[in-house]
Amino acid sequence: MLTLYKLPILFVLLNLVDCLLTLTAIQFLGAFELNPLATALGLIPYLVVKMIGAILVAIGMILLRMKTSLRILTISMAVICTWNLTMILIGVSL
Repeated sequence: MLTLYKLPILFVLLNLVDCLLTLTAIQFLGAFELNPLATALGLIPYLVVKMIGAILVAIGMILLRMKTSLRILTISMAVICTWNLTMILIGVSL
C-alpha cells in the first residue's frame, strides 16, 4: 500500500509522463492540444505551469491529509496516461 508520501510523488510523476506523452504526440504524430489554456500560453509554458500546479496540489493534499482525494487524482492521471499512450501506439501503427 502506498504511504501518504509516495502517493503525491506518483501523482507528480504521472503528470510528468502526461506532459511527455503530449509532447511526443504533438512532435511526432501531428496531434494538437485541445486545452485552451495551452493554446493561450503556448505548449511549453503550459506544461511548466501544469507541473508546478501538480506539485502544489500534491503538497496541499499532504498538508490537508486528503489521502482519498489524492488517490482518486492519481488513478485519474494513470488512466489519462494510459489513454494517451494507447492513442500514440495506435497513431504509430497507422
